[in-house]
Amino acid sequence: MGWRLKIVHVTRVGYEGTARASYNEARMTPPTLPRQSALDSRVGTDAAAPIWTYVDYWGTVVSSFDIEHRTVS
Repeated sequence: MGWRLKIVHVTRVGYEGTARASYNEARMTPPTLPRQSALDSRVGTDAAAPIWTYVDYWGTVVSSFDIEHRTVS
């Protein structure tokens, strides 16, 4: 049996002014390699936003999400 590590990464984004929308792609999912595999991996947001995943040209898992400011009428 090899090592087991728990890694938690938090990224926070802030703007000086008011942001109406934020379009994001996160490449944070660790790859599975002959000597490495992730038992669990999650990408999440504080805002209620759906997250889509796809594999890019280089084989990296990309988590994509958009957060838009909604005005209440």
